[in-house]
Amino acid sequence: MLLNTIRQQRNSLEVLKDVVFALFIREIKTRFGAYRLGLIWAFLEPMTFVVLLTGIRSLSRTGTLFAGESHGIPYPLFFTLGYIPYQLFSKLLSQGAAAVNANKGLFKYRQVRPIDALLARTVLETIIFCSVLILFLTLFWWFGFNVHIANPLEFIVTLLLLTLLGAGVGIIICVGQLRFPELGKVVPLLTRPLFFISGLFFSINDIPSQYQHYLLWNPILHAIELIRGSCYQNFDTDSVSLEYLAFTSLVTIFIGLALYRLDWKRMVAS
Repeated sequence: MLLNTIRQQRNSLEVLKDVVFALFIREIKTRFGAYRLGLIWAFLEPMTFVVLLTGIRSLSRTGTLFAGESHGIPYPLFFTLGYIPYQLFSKLLSQGAAAVNANKGLFKYRQVRPIDALLARTVLETIIFCSVLILFLTLFWWFGFNVHIANPLEFIVTLLLLTLLGAGVGIIICVGQLRFPELGKVVPLLTRPLFFISGLFFSINDIPSQYQHYLLWNPILHAIELIRGSCYQNFDTDSVSLEYLAFTSLVTIFIGLALYRLDWKRMVAS
């Protein structure tokens, strides 16, 4: 009896792995198959944005392309360490929110459940943006910039918590759209202001202390500052907290999974 139970559990995990992998490949083909450059486009899009913005900013402030620093970090790296993590959160949120609607036709197969589509999209976005971040750091190092990852463990943990946060918010919106379809319109309203208040262009240390607490409610700002601090030891991260980021990320993913558990059958039937 125990042996049969173990086999059933193993088979369930194997089915989950195979389904998620199949959906993962399907996502790649659906999203990038229409472009001649294919998956390379996922790297070119953020690279173009970072190069343009850092180039304009450095020219306007120093008169030299890609020059200048912010809190001891070369500005191209300062912006990259803010923009790529933010894009990871933003994409996880938007792709997670749309995962069920984009894969409804597949739920007629017994092995495919909504959580599989959510996992496939989460894995894809995480791989893409972590690869983009590593590529950026490598390119900056190649061109002679002062590139450091002083605390690799904190760097990885912060990215993992940010991934959980983005996936959790995406699941909450995905499930919430079943009862409130207009909730999908909240996504752009949410992400646009966050782009300007999450520390992409500034550090919390640039903000007067009496106003910092307003911005520090935003866990993405904590994640971005912690990522910068994990790369450069001299970067001041006293105002942000890994514990706060961990708390908000774990609570968010717990709420998202709890809501999914309550309504996943409704997702399949809708």
